[in-house]
Amino acid sequence: MPEETVQSLRTYMVDYLLTVVNENIISRNEIEQLYQSGVYNCDAGDLPPAFANQAFRINLKIYDLQDKKVDLHSYPYANSAPTAHFLRTGAHYRLLWPKTAKNVTQKRKKPVAGKKENFNMAYKLSQLTLSMNKK
Repeated sequence: MPEETVQSLRTYMVDYLLTVVNENIISRNEIEQLYQSGVYNCDAGDLPPAFANQAFRINLKIYDLQDKKVDLHSYPYANSAPTAHFLRTGAHYRLLWPKTAKNVTQKRKKPVAGKKENFNMAYKLSQLTLSMNKK
């Protein structure tokens, strides 16, 4: 994703947080630090995953991978909203491409590193999610 797109999304998220988070909980200065690329290891750093579903009007699923164990964290928005899946390893988030992304990568002449692995992981995790929902 182009850096200007990433920065635009970051700016939108921080602007949203500044409107919804009470300053008695986390100061504006802490939240405003998130405008900068690479800044996430602060008190406000945990806010974007918790509020992204509301800010972007999406259902959010985060697969937290630690010690070869996966914990699923769901942040619903609405049944009709699209769902974004992210893999969290340590302090980093990585977008998991949906099943249809396989068709997108096949159209390119040069494969994009990581997308096939993302697809395989997303598929496995979606199967895990389906089996969890059946219980």
